[in-house]
Amino acid sequence: MKLPESLFVSPTSHKRPIKLPDGNEHTFNFRELPSVDFRRIVQLENSKDADERASAIALAIAMSIVDDDGARALSMEQAAQLKPAVSMAMWEVIVDVNKFLGKAPSSPEAASGSDTSSP
Repeated sequence: MKLPESLFVSPTSHKRPIKLPDGNEHTFNFRELPSVDFRRIVQLENSKDADERASAIALAIAMSIVDDDGARALSMEQAAQLKPAVSMAMWEVIVDVNKFLGKAPSSPEAASGSDTSSP
């Protein structure tokens, strides 16, 4: 049985502009995250450990930003050193590129894998 290609992450990166705090705009390549990586970020966001929660967006950025050949462009350490405005702008693109049933990764519905809320 051949499964539809739409079930899998695309090998193609998505070029998206990011406006920097100085007003300049730069275009970055964002790759879609496989479900195992996406789930790791959600688990970090929901961790009881404050350092783990704080590292979730940096991990998402390090895993998502790629060069023209598809190789990671930033290390986790570099992603953690980005200015907050840059980090949040990149996070917004990551959420958009990796829509999960129409919900943002940090929403309870996305974390549970449900597109409807439960009582």
